[in-house]
Amino acid sequence: MDDKLKRVDSLIKEGKEDEARGILIQMLKQNPKNDEAWVWLASITSDREKRKKCIEEALKINPNNATAKRVLQKMAAPPVETPAEKPKAQKLSPMVHIICGWPLILVFFGGAIGGALGGLAYGANIAIYKSDLPGALKIVLNPLVGILAIALWYLVALVFAIANPFGL
Repeated sequence: MDDKLKRVDSLIKEGKEDEARGILIQMLKQNPKNDEAWVWLASITSDREKRKKCIEEALKINPNNATAKRVLQKMAAPPVETPAEKPKAQKLSPMVHIICGWPLILVFFGGAIGGALGGLAYGANIAIYKSDLPGALKIVLNPLVGILAIALWYLVALVFAIANPFGL
């Protein structure tokens, strides 16, 4: 590999593609029949059609250029769709967990039923805090979710008291 192409390789590895592109264009102005320079230029060209033209130019100059053949073959294959990345889970501070978990006090007053309702309210509050809702709305919804859990606990307790008026 010629010294200029070694320099281009180093620049690309350092993320200095514009500088590498400048060297390659200068090389191709001096010698437009440099098939290796065309392949290197293709490697840092983001536009698919321009990249393909660079590879075709390299193959026109040197039909035996193995790298150019391989790249052109890959470009001819239908693009493989990669599954969309899952969004990273939003990390919540311990204080947010405390703020969201206040309905869990139902465990102390309402046993298993209160604990279940408090747990549901905690989960709902966590979902609210992880959402894209405005901060002020999150603050308003947090106590409302807890109050709803307490109201449901009270309603369940009332149903049990009516269904079993003598505590039997």
